[in-house]
This record gives sequence, structure tokens and C-alpha cells, in this order.
Amino acid sequence: MSLKTLKRLSKRARKWIHARVAKVYEAGADLAPWATIIAALVAVISFYYGYRQFRETQEATRQTLELQRVNLKMQKESLDLERDSKAVELLVKYNDLMREAYRSSPKGEAVFWRDNNAILIAESVFKLTGEDKSWKATVGWLLNNHKAFLKGGLECPTYDDEFIEFVNETMGCNVCSTPVRVPRKPCS
Repeated sequence: MSLKTLKRLSKRARKWIHARVAKVYEAGADLAPWATIIAALVAVISFYYGYRQFRETQEATRQTLELQRVNLKMQKESLDLERDSKAVELLVKYNDLMREAYRSSPKGEAVFWRDNNAILIAESVFKLTGEDKSWKATVGWLLNNHKAFLKGGLECPTYDDEFIEFVNETMGCNVCSTPVRVPRKPCS
């Protein structure tokens, strides 16, 4: 190629590029409103997408909390069943203790230890079952089986405070042989 041809081609290329740049520059004035509209649409779509993500996260959190609540309820029910099971085991031990005691008809110190074990079992059942009315009635029955022992007096500081209050209520008098916090009439 000759130098003339190259000059001519470069001149044409410059004109063509200049014309295109001029068109883009002229169109820019017309594109500005469209660019603003497009930017606003992108912002709206972004906000909407963010809102949807937020709502989905909220819903997932609600479902998780509901599952946790159900799980805690099931754990509580399982614990209640376990406590009832242990209380029943203690009652069986109580019955075995009483059956064995009457078979061998113990005297003196053996009677003391049998009654002491029975009161210990009653306290354990009381602590395991808490506020359950039917179990409280069962503990009351256990205590009534050992009225003579209870009226002889208990070392109350070695027992649970709530249990001592329940024993005092059930017996209708203060069964403590040691000083107590709540004064009650002594057992006669």
C-alpha cells in the first residue's frame, strides 16, 4: 500500500469515529432521562428483592422459634414422665420396705430406720412430683402411715423446707424436734 492510500484510509477512519462520537454525544442529551428512569427501576427492584429476602428470613425465624417451642414442650413432657417414673419406683421401694418390715416385725432401732427411710422416700417423691395434686395426696397418705414417728419429731434442717411445710400441714402440727422458722403448735 502506498502512503497516499494509508493517509486516505486514516482520514476516513477519523471521520467515521468522529461522526460516531458526535452521534453518541448528541444522543447523550436524549439518554439522560432514560438513564435516570432505568436507575430508579433498578433501585425499586433492589428494594423489592431486599424486602422479599427480609420477609423470607422473618418467616424462617418464626418457624424455627415454633419448632424450638415444640421441642421444649416435648422435653418438659419427657422430664415429667421421667419424674413420674422415678416417683413410682420410689413408691415400689416404699411398699417393699413396709412389706419386709412387717414380715420380720422389727423392734427398737430397726423400726426407727424403717420409718426414717419411709419419710426419706416420701420427701423424694414430694420433690420429684412438685405441685401435682394427686402425688401430693399420695405423699400425704405415706406420711399418715407414719404419724407416730412424725409426732416424735424430725430433724427439720435435714429436710427440704417445702416438704417440712407440707408435713406440718398434713399432720396439723409442728413435727420438728429442732427450732424451725415458722412457729406451729407442737404435736401432742
